[in-house]
Amino acid sequence: METIQLGESTSYRSGKAGLTRIPIEKLYVKSGYHCKLNDVLFFCEKLEKGEEMEPIEVNQNNMIIDGAKRYYACKRLNYKYIQVKAREVFVEEFIGERFKIIK
Repeated sequence: METIQLGESTSYRSGKAGLTRIPIEKLYVKSGYHCKLNDVLFFCEKLEKGEEMEPIEVNQNNMIIDGAKRYYACKRLNYKYIQVKAREVFVEEFIGERFKIIK
């Protein structure tokens, strides 16, 4: 995964299949999602070390369906843009920290 510079102001389709870079403020997490601060800090450490992570998966409305903790870590580190993988799915309900996905 490529490094996302904080000062960039344009989004583009990445060379990697299905990956797009979009402004982080366009993403959102379904209302009611909770995660532990330690989990977010764990991902912050990985990002600061430059470790490669899976892209965040979003639906057609830019709602995060996988990778909310990574999203919160990027927000905490003041990322302006984030790499996502778009999927056409509809989220019906929460089940713990997982979503029930309906295709």
